[in-house]
Amino acid sequence: MLKFWGRGSGFTDNHTSAFFVENNELIMIDCSITAFARIIKNDLSTLNDGEEIKRIIIAVTHTHSDHVSGIPLLIHYAFYLLHLPVTVVAPSKEVLEDLNYFISHMDGCDPRGYEVVLAGDGDFTWLKEVIPTSHAPELEGRCFGYCLEVEGKRVVYTGDTNRIEDFIPYLTEECYFFTECSLHISPVHTEVHMILKLQDLFDKLNAHVYLMHLDDEEAIKERIAGSKLEFAPLYGI
Repeated sequence: MLKFWGRGSGFTDNHTSAFFVENNELIMIDCSITAFARIIKNDLSTLNDGEEIKRIIIAVTHTHSDHVSGIPLLIHYAFYLLHLPVTVVAPSKEVLEDLNYFISHMDGCDPRGYEVVLAGDGDFTWLKEVIPTSHAPELEGRCFGYCLEVEGKRVVYTGDTNRIEDFIPYLTEECYFFTECSLHISPVHTEVHMILKLQDLFDKLNAHVYLMHLDDEEAIKERIAGSKLEFAPLYGI
């Protein structure tokens, strides 16, 4: 199941970035600079029961810096030191163009070390659906979540959203739902009380619900006490 390099929001020291391993590929959802710092401290083979990782894949939800700032550095690191190819998965053509400009023109990554592809164009058996959502008005039309299959289980991942209802139709019995959660009232995020209101639905589906992109862990922990909500599981912390 998904593990996390970090589960914090933009102003924390461990930005939210999830990963899992399948078919000797390290598959990440977003990669900030803090996630990159965690990666270089690990032997990637330990993520795969000692077997070699053969490719790194990064599925991007949107292009805010706490979600993509580590991608160019990871491409450099993978190309020059690990000798691994990196595939960056864009959820839309517009995001693909933005990522290409960022990686190629702004950071100057060697084109031999990576490719940027549309979600629907790759050989990604684990990627079942790209889910459009709303987040910051400056990125309207460029924010997405994902419906995945991991270890035979349905996984719904919101990314950053102020419209959690976009993801409800994708929830099924025994699914794993990873949703952003903020304590502070914000027009661009999903507040904890909005998630607590959905407990009856989660119970009906017997869904496993994990909170990520947390802005105040201790206060949110108090708010969800007595519920079945859990924090996204951190790796190696």
